[in-house]
Amino acid sequence: MSEEAEERRKLHFLLTHLCGISHPAWRTFHTIRTDAAWLSQYTLRYRYVTGSWLRPDTRKVNGLTRPDGLVCSRHPLTDKL
Repeated sequence: MSEEAEERRKLHFLLTHLCGISHPAWRTFHTIRTDAAWLSQYTLRYRYVTGSWLRPDTRKVNGLTRPDGLVCSRHPLTDKL
């Protein structure tokens, strides 16, 4: 690898990995991915802390259904509703 190519590679590494600057499309994708991961973790934590475990997609779990159509299942660790 030429010296010029090596310098370009180092600069690219510095800009993308250390400074967080990259191609706009990649930055958007990375932001969406990060936001989705954060939201997923937030949802899981909320469900764990509240013990609600409400799932609008599921019809019946443990035979417990709410009037608004949401299904309430038991917490997997505490067995509470």
